[in-house]
Amino acid sequence: MTIRGGGSLRGRDDPATDQAHPLDDDWAPVVPPIGGRGSYRRPSRGTGGGGVRTLVRFLLFSLVLAAIVLGGVLFSRWKSSVAGRVSFDGLLLRIPLIGPILRQFALSQFSRSLATLVGAGTPLVPALDIAANAVANQRVSGAVAAVVPRVREGAELWRSLESTGVFTSLAVEMIKVGEATGALEEMLTNTSDFYDEAIDAQLQRIVSLIEPIILVVMGGVVATLLLSIYLPMFTILSNIRA
Repeated sequence: MTIRGGGSLRGRDDPATDQAHPLDDDWAPVVPPIGGRGSYRRPSRGTGGGGVRTLVRFLLFSLVLAAIVLGGVLFSRWKSSVAGRVSFDGLLLRIPLIGPILRQFALSQFSRSLATLVGAGTPLVPALDIAANAVANQRVSGAVAAVVPRVREGAELWRSLESTGVFTSLAVEMIKVGEATGALEEMLTNTSDFYDEAIDAQLQRIVSLIEPIILVVMGGVVATLLLSIYLPMFTILSNIRA
């Protein structure tokens, strides 16, 4: 297309025009027929939305990961403290099905240690101090340590242990009989043996309950793997036949 006066106007498809106006094609002016007006194309949709979504997902994942790590660090510090360990072990004793087993294990540790010390001729008060440190559960260990001053003042051992609320009625009654008859070592040993047998029986019961669940879970995993392998093959074969 030629314009009077010697000038010329090149179309958009002319390479010279593209070099003179190095603009994105979506924003390049469109030259209509003579008498019309120049216009701009509507910008096309790019991939900016997908990039923003990816960035948001990355930030959310980073925040969740940072929160988990921070929570783990704070929980570890809290648990390593004396108060945190006592509180955590106290919570373990309240867990259904597991708490009673942990309580019986702690009482068995205490009874066995105290029976050994008393049988070796150690006085009761120092023996209680040592037996309290031998218990792994800090909630039970702290309860036994709190009993020591009362026993030193002359209080009965069974009554002091009963007031803690940690010891079971069976353990309290066995210690009460041992103090009354002078056979504390024997009663403590019997208490420890009884709790050891009770723990074994409860663990066997739990295992017998868990075994069917494990079998069902393993069957589901195997079925999922088989489906993931054979289902695409069946789909391909059906498509070929179709």
